[in-house]
Amino acid sequence: MKNKKYSTPNHLANSLDNSSQNTQYDKHAKEILANKQVLSRILSATVAEYKGNLTHHTILLLEQFFILAE
Repeated sequence: MKNKKYSTPNHLANSLDNSSQNTQYDKHAKEILANKQVLSRILSATVAEYKGNLTHHTILLLEQFFILAE
């Protein structure tokens, strides 16, 4: 008998195949969002509390938030 990964594709089989890809995607997304410049631009464009702030002001606010959260 030939060893097949999955004899018939189904939702579970597709989910298992995609799980390693999702793990890599999550890792890369976290690395991108860890960049203060990127995160500050996203926040400035989407979150009401940060709208209208310049990038460097948002970075200062983020740094203060993370210092207080520790």
